[in-house]
Amino acid sequence: MILDVIMPRLSGPQVYDTIKALKPAVPVLFATGYSNEASAMSAIVERGVAILHKPYTPAVLCRRVREVLDAASLLPALPA
Repeated sequence: MILDVIMPRLSGPQVYDTIKALKPAVPVLFATGYSNEASAMSAIVERGVAILHKPYTPAVLCRRVREVLDAASLLPALPA
């Protein structure tokens, strides 16, 4: 899942927490364009969530998505 840090209604971290409660194994990549969001993201980064800084090219996006998916495939499967 790709989430922006700043979104309408719920923030990206709020959506992340909701999704992870329902399906913990979902790989997530956060996109951010503001340096002041770094402090808000520190707790999520500590949990190993990948961050993609804007602006980025399609090639960089594809590479980061591949890295996140590859890392998720190395984790042990959680019970359903």
